[in-house]
Amino acid sequence: MPHNFDVFIARAHDRFVQNYHENSHPAAEWWGCFAYNDASVIVGGGVGHFSWHANRSDLCAFIAEVLPYITNTSGQHGAVAEVTTAITANMQHGVISDENGIERLNHILEHYSQIDWIGTFAELCNSDDEFCQRVRHWYRRRVDDDAPKASFDRHAPIHPDEIDEFREAISEYGL
Repeated sequence: MPHNFDVFIARAHDRFVQNYHENSHPAAEWWGCFAYNDASVIVGGGVGHFSWHANRSDLCAFIAEVLPYITNTSGQHGAVAEVTTAITANMQHGVISDENGIERLNHILEHYSQIDWIGTFAELCNSDDEFCQRVRHWYRRRVDDDAPKASFDRHAPIHPDEIDEFREAISEYGL
């Protein structure tokens, strides 16, 4: 019996929206990813978002259940979802690294979704990772345009007094 992928697409969209509304203020230990729609620009491709989850297991489930269906791209949703589930299970159990997992996921999710980063909110705030630094630079440029350029390092870790404003700002990153 063939699957009705419209149902899977609707569920993915509902879960995506619910996650966005319920998990927009992550704690330091929460796991997240930054992904973007890899469909044609005509149908909204290129729009990115952070999704946050209380633990790594929930993040992996979100990737497997949402990213293969988040676009209405015609294609092999079932096959893509099956491989995506296998890759995220291997990531969750430490069989493959996040870096290798992202590479594999991006290959299988081509024309559906692409993942730029996976990590914790604390890593986003403090890591020397290039993606994390780019997000902090975006944030600081956004809020500190009037500050003298030499007075701060836009790539520096987020200070405790910036955390709430940073959380709020990253909800718009990639849009």
